Amino acid sequence: MSRSLSLALQTLVLPALLQAQGVPFGYMPHTGPARRTTFTVRIENVSTAATLKLSYGQTAPAPNAPGLWLVHTEPEPLFKAGARDRGKGLEPLAEDGNPAVLAAAVQHQRGIVASGTFLIPAGDAMPGPATPGKAFEFSFTAEPGQKLTFASMFGQSNDLFFAPDDHGIRLFDSKGDVMSGDVTSLIYLWDTGTEVNQEPGLGADQAPRQKGPNTGASERRPVQLVKDVKDLAVTIKKAFYLATTGRPGPVLVDIPKDVTQASTEFTYPKTITLRSYNPVTKGHAGQIKKAVQLLLDAKRPMFYTGGGVILSNASSQLTRLVRLLGYPCTNTLMGLGGLPGTDPQFTGLPGMHGTYETNMAMQHCDVLFAVGSRFDDRVIGDPKHFYRADRKIIH
Repeated sequence: MSRSLSLALQTLVLPALLQAQGVPFGYMPHTGPARRTTFTVRIENVSTAATLKLSYGQTAPAPNAPGLWLVHTEPEPLFKAGARDRGKGLEPLAEDGNPAVLAAAVQHQRGIVASGTFLIPAGDAMPGPATPGKAFEFSFTAEPGQKLTFASMFGQSNDLFFAPDDHGIRLFDSKGDVMSGDVTSLIYLWDTGTEVNQEPGLGADQAPRQKGPNTGASERRPVQLVKDVKDLAVTIKKAFYLATTGRPGPVLVDIPKDVTQASTEFTYPKTITLRSYNPVTKGHAGQIKKAVQLLLDAKRPMFYTGGGVILSNASSQLTRLVRLLGYPCTNTLMGLGGLPGTDPQFTGLPGMHGTYETNMAMQHCDVLFAVGSRFDDRVIGDPKHFYRADRKIIH
């Protein structure tokens, strides 16, 4: 089995990363536990002449630097957020774009399954940066339980680098299914804390302009995320957008201490769009027809509804459908009221605190129509017994 991923660095501090055939990063269809899987990663430079703007109004190029990748089972393979650099090679990678020292060090590190470097842009013959339109590519194999981490210098800086968090990127879900696609939100810009920062694109001690490796003024600070207080308003807008669209729910906004202590002019955007988040709001006509036919042909049908009906204000539509078909219906605790509890077709709560009639119907129906609900073990019991071949589930 193989999965194809791609990566595109678009902005100064927040790269847009890993796009695979337009598929958002997330769970692939469950086809049974995967074993060794081949992944291909493409790191593409899609920057423009206006990507890196300088304080005096001009712009600077934004090349992608060579870097290091590794597959691992232990957390914090390259660094620990909030702790100082370990001195094993992250400094030359972040300051000079040289991954060789770090690549040699991780080969003998516990929990490292495989590692390598990406040095030559695709189509080139010699090592070097990936300029706009160019890309780095690398492939590796991994098994469930293993994660991916890669790191690359932000070229127009003193000691900044791109990488996921210190735990890495999950390649498989809890069932062992392959995960692939857009991981824009999983890649960050980090400050190594080993050299005093200068303005990106202007500093005399930055790789494109320095006289030699490690020539800038040294400092000893923890490895930490690079954040800008000017991005806070947009971040809050994005959080509310995620929390109130698609499947509504809580969203955590982690605000670093240096951002809370900074000041900026507050500008709250009226609208927001996220490239990697486009919830589907319109049903597929062909799939709807198949679902209708399944319901009409069912011998022992059952409605299983949850909190999504309440959040979508769809109680009246659900009630009309249940009464039209005449099928029994159960509501989860969060879905109570989706169908009136006094309705003769309401069978009570499901699961370990539910009624006998509901649980027997759930376990022995031939078609289960699940609306706005999830299949947790307190409702369905043992998944191995519940997901039978002779049962059809419309979800």
